[in-house]
Amino acid sequence: MRARNGGLQVKRWAEPFTLFHYHFLFLDLFITFILHFFFTIKKYTEWKTKSKNTLRGGAIFLAAMFSLQQQANAQVVAPTFPQQFLATATPLSSINDDVTVNCDMLSNADGQPIRAIVWDDGSRGNNTTLPVGMVHLYVADYAGHSFQVDFPGAHPDVVLCDDPNNPGVNYRVAVAHVDAAFTLRVSYYFISGVGSSSLAVGYIGFQQLSYTPHYWLFDTEVLPHIDITPDLPGTAPGGLPLMHRFVATFENAGGIYYATGDVGTPTTPLSFALVDYGTQPDVSGETDVTTGNGYANIVYRKDVVPQTVPPTLPSLALARVSLTSGTFTISTLDNNNGNTRGFLLPRIESMNLLNPAAPGAEWEVACIVNDAPSATGVYGYNTPAGKRALSSYFSPGSVDERALAVAAGTGTTMGSSPIGNRQYTVGYFPRQTRQLYARVVDAVTGIETRPYYQINNTTLFDYPTYYEADVAKSLAISNCSNSGRGTLSVWYDGNQNMFQKLSMSVSVQFKATGVEDVVNGEHGKLYPNPSTDYIRLNEIGVYKIYDMQGRLIMNGEKKTEAETINVEKLPAGAYMLQLQTESGKDNYPFIKQ
Repeated sequence: MRARNGGLQVKRWAEPFTLFHYHFLFLDLFITFILHFFFTIKKYTEWKTKSKNTLRGGAIFLAAMFSLQQQANAQVVAPTFPQQFLATATPLSSINDDVTVNCDMLSNADGQPIRAIVWDDGSRGNNTTLPVGMVHLYVADYAGHSFQVDFPGAHPDVVLCDDPNNPGVNYRVAVAHVDAAFTLRVSYYFISGVGSSSLAVGYIGFQQLSYTPHYWLFDTEVLPHIDITPDLPGTAPGGLPLMHRFVATFENAGGIYYATGDVGTPTTPLSFALVDYGTQPDVSGETDVTTGNGYANIVYRKDVVPQTVPPTLPSLALARVSLTSGTFTISTLDNNNGNTRGFLLPRIESMNLLNPAAPGAEWEVACIVNDAPSATGVYGYNTPAGKRALSSYFSPGSVDERALAVAAGTGTTMGSSPIGNRQYTVGYFPRQTRQLYARVVDAVTGIETRPYYQINNTTLFDYPTYYEADVAKSLAISNCSNSGRGTLSVWYDGNQNMFQKLSMSVSVQFKATGVEDVVNGEHGKLYPNPSTDYIRLNEIGVYKIYDMQGRLIMNGEKKTEAETINVEKLPAGAYMLQLQTESGKDNYPFIKQ
């Protein structure tokens, strides 16, 4: 569903500054001049007419600036798939933004998706004047059948699992949530009749995560998370991994805890352990295909501790836990250069089938970072590429970027290395634009290599209806956790509407592809990948090959489609081939073995 270690170095992708960039720089400066000119005239007119609507005028100007910059840079790709209305969500709170949304998917043996979506009633419950509300669990199969159950609770997260007793036919669901007593639990449901009109979802039971009541359910408070640690490939029909073991994380009395369980044995008490002290944890599970051992990767916020001397500053931390031995290591991903402005609601996703010897981004962390006193930015972290500004298209320090979601599944193999997906998908919400966007992060290089993809087709609501969409709860993205196929996105629009969008396409229309021997660019294809001596590219043009430190390693010109590029002398590792053609510039990540 969602994603560790080693004190990451900051590495940035260095791209040569070409004439192409100067053209865009000139265009940006020209647009800025025109905007400022008309804005000055506008303000003068308002002054003469003694208009009292200057605040609204400023907002219109900001929106116009975003729109013009997007058109000028042509970096935003409009959605191609229609969104589908899912349900009406009526928040219990008068502030309509506190709805929590999460989702998960699995493939059957034929590659067809089964979906599970959860959301709540946006409760700000405090056990005295406000109730906890209801959790809504919606399950849909590939044949157009759906079933919904509702139960008391709030702040749900969900994993869709195989029924270990009948995999490929029946399924199970585990939901981590706040219950009616404001404590934390995992509730279990069975799914039967998949692919037929007899699709049904029924209650099995629950296990307690925490007995401590958690009141004041709003914003960033009390968000339990859950993810799967898969079995090895071939343990389920169709060569898929069996998905039944899970790991959950939660905060309790300032501590970061994790618990493990199995949907096949829902009556067995969960195993608990304390990892560290902090807030807002998220977890992703993975399995080492060489040993079969499971791991949990827990990202969380370490808050300011003023009692220490000197005071502990906020930081973003990652714990990697061995679910076999119970040992763990903790590393700091970021301390925001010692800035007292901190981190908000980090999210993590891992390649849940991992070959440690294979190169690539084992996990991707996304986090909202207070990079200015009145604004936030979305940043990504992984081991090959370090810290990157995923929302850099929007002016840093001037935009509130919120509502994070990260997706990645298992995917097919890359050569002989079952590392998982070709990509991660990171979604977020720049509030001033009132649109949801996604970035694609290449799983091999750890670099975001594609434009900004708009998710929603209709504009989301804004202040005062949706002002506090900073809780990273209103958007969820998932792909099939056992195959890496497709992309499911679900969101709440701030006006009592739930929407979903499912794409099983292999083209980027808001999707994730499996790792494959062919790397698809915007205009061509590179193969074989991984490569030992040469690569083929069905395009012509001037190419440059960079290593993961952004250093130019090779360059040349490909004059015919039949011509190959000799990479035999390159050291083993991950590289990026950048090709300049008459159609534009394209990037092709590849592995040299």
